[in-house]
Amino acid sequence: MKYFEFSIEMASADNTLTSDDDIIDMTLEPVLVLARLSQVSLQPVGTKLYIRDGMVQIHSTGIMQPIVRWMSGDSREDLTYLFEPIRKFTEIYQKRATKEQQSLMKQLIRYAVSGIEKLRETYGSYKIVDHSLAYYQTFLIHCGKLSIKTSATKRSPYMSGIDSPIEIPPLPLEDDEEYTEKEMSKIAGIWTMEDLRMVCSIIEDISGSSNQDQKDARMKTLESFLKTKEVDIRRIIRENQRP
Repeated sequence: MKYFEFSIEMASADNTLTSDDDIIDMTLEPVLVLARLSQVSLQPVGTKLYIRDGMVQIHSTGIMQPIVRWMSGDSREDLTYLFEPIRKFTEIYQKRATKEQQSLMKQLIRYAVSGIEKLRETYGSYKIVDHSLAYYQTFLIHCGKLSIKTSATKRSPYMSGIDSPIEIPPLPLEDDEEYTEKEMSKIAGIWTMEDLRMVCSIIEDISGSSNQDQKDARMKTLESFLKTKEVDIRRIIRENQRP
């Protein structure tokens, strides 16, 4: 049973970090972005994200982290690329997913909110970044109708009036029925219900385990599984870029 299908044209933006102002097409697959944010919830404060070849990756803490990030041109400003896949995920959740699909997606939303909280602790001294992350967080909280108490989120300007809904920006005007059917078919079959169920199950096992060896083993399993999804996504993107 397919989880959902939608466009590979999920996010694109200009990356101006390089000296020659090359335009880098950031194609971020929404479910994978939520899965990576969920993965951050299992990591210590100081863990960061980076984007490479259109995929969001985990950058673990360590003495070499700042040097590696500087040499690779990674920046906290890259977090702005997360908004579009998050928006598309919430659009699918609210308007296209079945109740069974929503149940699994809501679990992933809850984990992702916790992961964003870890990122907010990491970037707490950078107010602009923190406000952006707070907005993503609140966006997901409203989407999944999560309880603030269970979400354990920090207060932020976006948390005031939490009981009133946040309006989710609509998809592009060209997102009519014919366009949607055509574009969604490009990435069909990447995520199944069982895939998402497995991701949520692994994250729950890691969160509830007190045995560090078991945690490490399950973390490797989760990373390996997400890597296979990256391979699938890259393959489909390449196939659809051929003339």
